[in-house]
Amino acid sequence: MTGTRSAPRRYVCANCGIEFTWTAVVGTDGVAYCCTGCRGGGPCTCDYAGVWERMAAAARAAHESSTHHR
Repeated sequence: MTGTRSAPRRYVCANCGIEFTWTAVVGTDGVAYCCTGCRGGGPCTCDYAGVWERMAAAARAAHESSTHHR
């Protein structure tokens, strides 16, 4: 058996619309939310610093990959 890992599951918060990969907070309606603040109708209580850093790192990696293939 190889050590392959599947991609993390992606969710979109039903309240604020952010795409995230951490464990979703599920409301009584069965809908996924990013945090308890959003589950309660807002405001969102997430710390977006880590989210934006990961998005920027992914964008840099994609850019570097595309420039190396020219």
